Amino acid sequence: MLVALGIFGQLVGMFRLLLGVLLAGASSLQAVAEIPAWVTELEQATPTEAKKLSVPKADAALRTKWAKWVKDYAALPVDQIRANPAAAVFPGEVKPGATPMKDFRFAVDLNLPRWQFTGLYAAAGEKVVVTLPAEAVEKGLSIRIGCHTDNITPREKWSRFPSISRSAPLKAVTTEIANPFGGLIYIEVPRDKGRGGVNGKTYG
Repeated sequence: MLVALGIFGQLVGMFRLLLGVLLAGASSLQAVAEIPAWVTELEQATPTEAKKLSVPKADAALRTKWAKWVKDYAALPVDQIRANPAAAVFPGEVKPGATPMKDFRFAVDLNLPRWQFTGLYAAAGEKVVVTLPAEAVEKGLSIRIGCHTDNITPREKWSRFPSISRSAPLKAVTTEIANPFGGLIYIEVPRDKGRGGVNGKTYG
């Protein structure tokens, strides 16, 4: 489920880029690929506030195992990503009654570098598809799901999965991304890319 959290404000001037975000739920438009066995093991072991995990620096084997899990989890293809059960605890589930958004447009100001909030929230494990025109592909934009970018792997006690933010470069007209923990959706604009604007759209 993709839900809107607010109204996207007006942009100043002509420098803007219109993008589109489309949600394709795994149960509808996308068939979930076979999930590797280690993913299930990782999900069962994912810590929460009520089920903290001790990862002492002296336990090299445990830390090595989790370091590989974190790396491999971040590299999973979109069709192998599903909701991590711990996402219901943090960052939290989508509230009951939230209105799903399956076709949404928003503006991005190319003169404002760094993160720009889309007003959308992606549910854990749901696929988000971004489409943009060919002339925007070289703008160096990225999409990010989840604002908690801190990696807590160095700590010795965890109350959540170490890394719960996901990003993908927008290098093609269509880009797919999913985050097993869900989160707020942002578009990242690099510096010195404020050169005019283009229009885009999505279908859903």
